[in-house]
Amino acid sequence: MTFDGLDGTNPGDSASIAPAKNADGTWSVIAPPHPAGTVDVVVSWKLNGVDQTPITYAGGYTYRSVPVAPKITSSDTVKAEVGKKLSHQVTATGDPAPANFTVSGTLPAGVTMNSSGLFVGAPTVAGNYRVTVKVSNGINPDATQTLTIQVAKSGVKPSVPCVTPRKVPVFADAPLTQKFYKEIDWMHCMGYSTGWRQPAGKALYKPKDNLSREAMAAFIYRLEAPKNYVTPKVSRFADVKPDDPFYREISWMYDAKLSTGWVQPAGKPLYKPKDSLSREAMAAFIFRLQGTTDKKAANYKAPKASPFADMKSSDKFYREIAWMWDAGLSTGNRTAAGKEYWPKDSLSREAMAAFIYRYHTKLNTPVAKGGAEKVVAHDVNVAPVTAEQVVKVTTHRGYKLSLHPFGDTSLQNPQALSGSSITQPEAGEVTLGKKNDLRVQIPSSDVDELSFDVTVTDQDGEEETVRYALTIAD
Repeated sequence: MTFDGLDGTNPGDSASIAPAKNADGTWSVIAPPHPAGTVDVVVSWKLNGVDQTPITYAGGYTYRSVPVAPKITSSDTVKAEVGKKLSHQVTATGDPAPANFTVSGTLPAGVTMNSSGLFVGAPTVAGNYRVTVKVSNGINPDATQTLTIQVAKSGVKPSVPCVTPRKVPVFADAPLTQKFYKEIDWMHCMGYSTGWRQPAGKALYKPKDNLSREAMAAFIYRLEAPKNYVTPKVSRFADVKPDDPFYREISWMYDAKLSTGWVQPAGKPLYKPKDSLSREAMAAFIFRLQGTTDKKAANYKAPKASPFADMKSSDKFYREIAWMWDAGLSTGNRTAAGKEYWPKDSLSREAMAAFIYRYHTKLNTPVAKGGAEKVVAHDVNVAPVTAEQVVKVTTHRGYKLSLHPFGDTSLQNPQALSGSSITQPEAGEVTLGKKNDLRVQIPSSDVDELSFDVTVTDQDGEEETVRYALTIAD
């Protein structure tokens, strides 16, 4: 008798360790050592001294593992920087594999941990944050770790790359006159796409070609994946092998909860890497990506009235596509019936460049209402003494707002905004509303003007400033 090809004791042999036969008529054998799991059992037998066809019991025996309590193996210190993306995976051993990760204590503003023990986000306030991570697998005791997240102040402001399209095309099939030249050039400049090299001349971008699902995984991976991502040894998908070209990128898409694939009746899900990516699937990927660090996106409620003529509120990806509209990432296609999204259509490589470009520039760069210049003056006349002037400042995830006085005004000492709080100036009153609107209360003293700069700093340290001069009317 063999277990997964390994010999066990022979129940018919008088020399067997096991008794030849039990009192109830059953046979007993001793199985050989083997890792946990289900194995095939093969019984070889003879009739009147003649070998007979062996009997195979598929999955006939299950080796059970010895339960092991969880143990956290990852570092207990994480270093981060204000405005910079943070990614830290808590790892643990145990049998069964730990599957429940929780955290208690105060995390840095802008940082969250999911149920798989992955910390992500862009911290907004410097400091040392100590939290307790607990990992469980159903075997006592649970593993705990005191984790220290050290958030340093933002460093030197880097230059912003690729803000202006180059005057000389880098792709042979994407000339300056190409509809999406700016977006395609930006993709290359940022290192997100290198195109197809040719035997001679410039590379090809193939803007009209349909985008495959594996290529989309590669683009998003280059855009957002942490540098320390560890590729799993076992594939998450039945149709993606570890030696496939985009295995690492597709695995990260699963681990980051950006793609779950197609669930099958049995076994692992399918990713379908070679299939063309649909426009609705693109919306879902981008929506989930933004929702990992943007609470506003994660909690987005789709409107009852569809912004597109070919989308109903009951459609599968309606919420994601409606968000694309509201976020300014898609304007749709003009038709006689109105604007349509065409959700089932395959996404072209040029359209993908446009989506990714808008995602980066509209949602992940600093924005202060009033223009793109470094300092833009805003002169606003307001009523005297008792009136309140509301100044709207639009920002996005992970950005820091700062107030700075200029000139000889009543606002003194730079005031820093963090989360939903602000230190009050010596004269006048400035508060931060729930929607990042600055509410300026005119002081009762004899003041002619309240002037200040609002500076927005993004994760890379790039700043944009808008100057407000509030003149008190007579």
